[in-house]
Amino acid sequence: MTNILNYQHFPVYSVMVLFLGAFLIVMFGKYKTFRNIVAFLAVSISLACMVYLVKPVMLEGEIISYWMGSRSMAGGYAIGIAMEVDALSLFFGLIVTVAVFASCIYAFTYMAHDDSQANYFSLFLMLSGSVLGLVLSGDLFNIFVMIEIMTFSAVALTAFRNNYEGAIEGAFKYLTVGSLGSTAVLVGITILYNQLLMSEKLYPHLLEIDETAQSRLEQLMPQLAAAAGATEQLKASDPMRWVGLMNTCKAQAEEILMAELIHS
Repeated sequence: MTNILNYQHFPVYSVMVLFLGAFLIVMFGKYKTFRNIVAFLAVSISLACMVYLVKPVMLEGEIISYWMGSRSMAGGYAIGIAMEVDALSLFFGLIVTVAVFASCIYAFTYMAHDDSQANYFSLFLMLSGSVLGLVLSGDLFNIFVMIEIMTFSAVALTAFRNNYEGAIEGAFKYLTVGSLGSTAVLVGITILYNQLLMSEKLYPHLLEIDETAQSRLEQLMPQLAAAAGATEQLKASDPMRWVGLMNTCKAQAEEILMAELIHS
């Protein structure tokens, strides 16, 4: 439970709770009370996660790097699906979540007379999650995915009231411009990757970082384990506590490695 509530997970929680809310509303959105509760909880939890990170990130200067599946490929270098929170990205994350929270509260009244509220709130939460995910992304692939989700959610919301004059036209224009923008992003990612690959600098650099990280990890873990009291005696008498301490030590070691090798 302690590991689940570790603030290191809050960046991904803040994004995924919005997508989960959108999914639940699609499934059970015909129930008004359930729909409103899910939307309110999703935006509230997302905002709370961002607010909680103010102290460690903004005040203490920590940089949170979160890799999906607890896997940091090639010593933590940005290949894989990652989220990264520093003071700047958290600042924009707070702006996004505060705006989303206020918009959701207002929408409960503003959309009260619409027939397709379930569709609206599911699209609203998808758009919110993609914008926040874009702000907190730590890799180029994740940025591209979030841009795609954001584009199609925004297009659908633009055309939501299709009985209004210009709604369909506006949505089509948005789709055209958004598609051009996402195509440009994809082309830029391809060019950047190709340049690194053709210059033969990518793999040697990643290998060097990986070897350095593994060597440093082997040095840090015994020191951190001894300081935390994760002894062989504890392993024999209370294995669950020993595993918990070792997981904490590993997380601390990864933070140290990120600071030494990636953010230095």
